Amino acid sequence: MKTRILMLSGLVSLVMASAIVSAEQNYDAVWTNPDGVIVRNSDGECVRNHLRSSGPVEACGDPMPVAETTEEPVVEESKELSARALFGFDRSVLTAEGQAAIDDAVAEVGSDWVITAVRVVGHTDQIGTQAYNQNLSEERAAAVANYLEAQPGMANVSITAIGRGMSDPVVQCDSDLSRDALIECLAPNRRATLVMELEPAN
Repeated sequence: MKTRILMLSGLVSLVMASAIVSAEQNYDAVWTNPDGVIVRNSDGECVRNHLRSSGPVEACGDPMPVAETTEEPVVEESKELSARALFGFDRSVLTAEGQAAIDDAVAEVGSDWVITAVRVVGHTDQIGTQAYNQNLSEERAAAVANYLEAQPGMANVSITAIGRGMSDPVVQCDSDLSRDALIECLAPNRRATLVMELEPAN
């Protein structure tokens, strides 16, 4: 008997829940005059036809369904730019070739996507002190970010710059190398990364 009562209770709850959902989705239709104007009673309320149902009527104060908003997918794309292509050795002023390299990286995104944000990350090699390289990486990242901000079409793009110094190397080289050979070997570590957030173009 206890099992039957529980089952019956569950069934009643299910029926009540269904009725509530139905009530939320359906409304009695409203009466209108021959001109299509809603008929109202002396209290200004819409006169309903209880034999017919309809969707909510905003003019009668029925709560209207809220359209679901679909967020556009955000894609992140990274572009690695060699410092050799951007700056002179141990310098933080963009060269003409460096500006062209940045332009090419942005153009490669294509017309199907819109750039919404760019994070510029500067990196150096391990030659010199940690403090010096940290400062150099920040200056280089800022130089790239400033150039991007000045370009047409980037006014609404969020652009930030950070320096990682020599903390994120991609290659390791023998410290016994000559200075020139070490500079050449460590070249991949001297770079700037453009991390771009993209959304589909409308």
